[in-house]
Amino acid sequence: MVDKNPKTSTNAEKVIDTLGKRCPMPILILRDSLDGVEVGKVVELIGDDIGMKMDIPAFCKRTAHQLMKTWEDKGTFHFLVKKGK
Repeated sequence: MVDKNPKTSTNAEKVIDTLGKRCPMPILILRDSLDGVEVGKVVELIGDDIGMKMDIPAFCKRTAHQLMKTWEDKGTFHFLVKKGK
């Protein structure tokens, strides 16, 4: 689900900024960042690569991680990902 209204407070354990990075870097950075987070915690991934709109949901489906919410704000994409086992 893509929400056009940005969320001002995500309560994310960690915010991962991938602005300016192109595929496959946002997924690689997300994967590596999730390694340092406890199971059940939420991270926010921020980026501007249009491919992220398909890549991040696909990554979450292939892994044990859960995509909680996505939204777009002026060309910047936000993803809340809950770490799975």
